[in-house]
Amino acid sequence: KNKLKFKIPNLDFHSPQKSNYKFIKLDKEQSHIVYGFEGITLADKNSKTLDVLNSILEGMGGRLFVELREKKSLAYTVSPIRMDGMESGYYGAYIGCAPGKAKTSIELLELEFKKLQDSFVSDVELERAKKYIIGRHDIDMQRVSTLSSEILYSEIYGISYEQAAKMKELIKQVTKEDIMKLSQQLFNRPHHTVVVGAEDPQA
Repeated sequence: KNKLKFKIPNLDFHSPQKSNYKFIKLDKEQSHIVYGFEGITLADKNSKTLDVLNSILEGMGGRLFVELREKKSLAYTVSPIRMDGMESGYYGAYIGCAPGKAKTSIELLELEFKKLQDSFVSDVELERAKKYIIGRHDIDMQRVSTLSSEILYSEIYGISYEQAAKMKELIKQVTKEDIMKLSQQLFNRPHHTVVVGAEDPQA
């Protein structure tokens, strides 16, 4: 009878108006780079499209690992980063690399996000990403704790818990056109680049 209620604070959020770069000097053997954009909200209709896009980029078979680590030998580690928020979120990528490779790493991260805006992902990538998400969801939903958390947080954030039951169908409906459209929406915005390490790649 008693429904959970969550009062959203007045965060007075403003979208970034220009791209920013920040270097933080620390005596580290690696350079740690975060390259990111304003993301989406928890209730955004594009949430499942971003799930598929993220799956295309992440993991050992994902674009970021293959292009920046396997082919170019730039990264010790590389992965997409994502957080969906109440008023906004963020999306981007993290890479850890040798200081001398930081500048090239940033340039190639930019290129990978540009590719998503300019070219359709392949049919193989799309289907592999969908199967991975659906398979992982099926395994997760076998745990009572995961199912309970899904219902709890959906209610807290004002999202229908029934979305969990509809997840497979929503993922299957995502198209290459959806991914390109969302990429153009997200990655054509001002971005932020933060580098932590011993050398400033822009010096």
